[in-house]
Amino acid sequence: DTLVLPNSSSRRASIQGRRLSVTDPQDGGGKQGRVPSPTPHGASAKRSSLVSAGASLSGLESRRQKLTIWPEWNDADVNVEKWDIPKKEEKKTAKSPTQQSHSIFEDLDGKLELPPSLKADSWKRPAEFIRDRIPVVLDTDNVSSGFDLVSNNKHLHESEFMRHCISQIIALWEMSVVNVPIDIQEAAVISDETTHSWYPWEHIYSLCKAGKGPHMPLYNSYGKYVIRLYWMGCWRKITVDDLIPFDSHGHMLLPSSTLQHELWPMLLTKALIKVA
Repeated sequence: DTLVLPNSSSRRASIQGRRLSVTDPQDGGGKQGRVPSPTPHGASAKRSSLVSAGASLSGLESRRQKLTIWPEWNDADVNVEKWDIPKKEEKKTAKSPTQQSHSIFEDLDGKLELPPSLKADSWKRPAEFIRDRIPVVLDTDNVSSGFDLVSNNKHLHESEFMRHCISQIIALWEMSVVNVPIDIQEAAVISDETTHSWYPWEHIYSLCKAGKGPHMPLYNSYGKYVIRLYWMGCWRKITVDDLIPFDSHGHMLLPSSTLQHELWPMLLTKALIKVA
C-alpha cells in the first residue's frame, strides 16, 4: 500500500517560492572604482529588471541542483545499516566515556522544514519529553486495539498538510481491514476475527532486518531511523533522526497517538514531510 498526500505539490511550490524570496543573489556589479556611464531612466529600469530576473533564475538553478534524490530501497543495504555511531567517529568526537555514551545521530539534511503554519520553538529527543515510560517505536501490548491519531492532535488541525497526513493514515488503516479465515483449507468460511493487511509502523526500520516477512522496529537511543516510502516511481530509503519539534506552548508539532511514548507517528510524518 502506498501512502500518498494530496496537494503536496502545491505545498512544495509555496515552499520553493518562499525560499527564493529569502535567497540573496550574489553581487553582479562592475569592478571597484568604475563609474557607470549615464543612461536614460527607461534603459536603466530595463537593465535593473533583467539583472533581477537573472539573479532569480540563478537562485532557482542553485536550488534545483540541491534537490535531494533519495536512494532506491534495497533490503540488503538496510540489513548492513550502522544503527549506532561509527567507531571512527566516536574516537574523533568523544573525549570521555560519558560523551561516548551520549553520542546521537543528527539528520544530514539538517532540521526538518515544517509546514509554514507550524512554528518550532524547540527540538527535543524522546528521552527529554517522555519521562514516565521507556520510549518505543510501537507499543505491542496495544496493537489489537488500533490507534487514535485525532484526540491528541487537535492543535495540528489548522495545518493542511497535517490534516491530510493524519486522515490518509487513518483511511489506509480502516481500508486494510480483512477477515481471518477459520481454516486455510476452508477459505470460504469467514470468521468474525479481523486483522489488517497494512500497518503504518512497518514503513519504519531500526535495529531490525528488512525482508519479505514482518519486522519490528525498535527504539534506537542513538536516534537513527530508516523509513520506506514510495516516491518518484519506486520505493525509497529516507533516513531521519528522532528530534521532535515543539511550539512555544509546549505542544508537539508532529502527530502522536494517545500512547505518547510511541514514536512511529512522529517518525513516519518526518519522512513524509521530507519528500512532500
